[in-house]
Amino acid sequence: MRPKHKIRPTMKIAVVADDLTSATDGGIAFAQAGHPTTVALSLEHLGAASRWDVVSIDADSRIRSHDEAIRRVHDAVFRLRDRDLLYKTVDSTIRGHLAGELGAALRASGRHAAIFAPAFPEAGRITRGGRQLLDGVGISATAFANDPLHPVQTDDIASILSAAGGSIAVLDRASAGRRDVLESALRNHSILVVDAETPSDLRTMVRAVPEPTDLVWIGSPGLARALAEAFPGHTSPPRRPRSRRVLVAIGSVNPVSREQLEHLRPHADLVVEVDAMKAAAAPEEAAREAVASLGPSSSMQTVVVTSTLGEIRVGREKASLVAESIAAAVRILHAQAPYDGFVLTGGDTAIKVARALDATGIVLESELSPGIPIGAFVGRNPARVITKAGGFGDGASLTDAWRHLTMNATSKESAA
Repeated sequence: MRPKHKIRPTMKIAVVADDLTSATDGGIAFAQAGHPTTVALSLEHLGAASRWDVVSIDADSRIRSHDEAIRRVHDAVFRLRDRDLLYKTVDSTIRGHLAGELGAALRASGRHAAIFAPAFPEAGRITRGGRQLLDGVGISATAFANDPLHPVQTDDIASILSAAGGSIAVLDRASAGRRDVLESALRNHSILVVDAETPSDLRTMVRAVPEPTDLVWIGSPGLARALAEAFPGHTSPPRRPRSRRVLVAIGSVNPVSREQLEHLRPHADLVVEVDAMKAAAAPEEAAREAVASLGPSSSMQTVVVTSTLGEIRVGREKASLVAESIAAAVRILHAQAPYDGFVLTGGDTAIKVARALDATGIVLESELSPGIPIGAFVGRNPARVITKAGGFGDGASLTDAWRHLTMNATSKESAA
């Protein structure tokens, strides 16, 4: 058993995520609440990040096999187990290796129980009766049922988590806000699935939980915001100049991302499309072929790199190769004429682009809108970067992100 942690004025907080966009939108709430926050892109970079109040680690587990995902999450949590507060991100559309990663986090952390609260009401994702809904519709009846990596087949969270072992309780909104109910449930169950339909539901639940440092907290940006509000820091994030050249990389096949691309297209000097079928066979060659006919790009201020993947269906391994090809195209374009601003959508694409640019981390600063954080790369190229999960935002979100980077700090960011 790990020793009990006391709640201190300056908390040391760990965020463990299954992809890069989850790592950034899991950490940004703490940055905005006054905690110096960094995202480490791999376990190898955790040492350099340890001085930060909040360390968010991309375990890069979502695209992995079940067994590899469990190993990666176990290793990440074990390295960070001595932090005061342990928060494990989960996709608010309940994609990923949910049960396996929950079990790994509990074992590695030495904590006795986990609270599973995936609701993100600001983005239309709520938990009602232990089922996950998007805009009032069960997740399995939405586009996420066709996700190429983790198609969602059921909305029932307890049935998904049953493979983790242990006893599961589902608490409705009223029960989740009562300290006596939570105390009893945590004595008798190792996993609590918590209903929430509003940000207030999550805030009330967090404040009612006894011994919050002795649990593994598992949730989406909605839970991160509630935790950050309950345990605020005392600093302000840095302000950075606008970007003069912006590259947008779109790897997600979610229809929302495709709508956002069409909204952004009139503002782009160039849209580069990597052939998905060729990329699935030879990612580097497909990237070079996509870029070869363009000529010098130094005069282009806004370039979009995407793929034809939305037009075809491929499996997990091939989808990852397409993301690798998009990242290779970004690397080639950046080598021709450097960019100082990036917008990355789709978790696998985001991490592959970051690594292609030799980044070791991201310092988080503010948030453009719920689930769309702003930061800057750590490494040889300290460019500003905005990351976004594929299904987040409205039709204008990518355009808003591009516009934000090319302008001086907006009133929205200043108020963040």
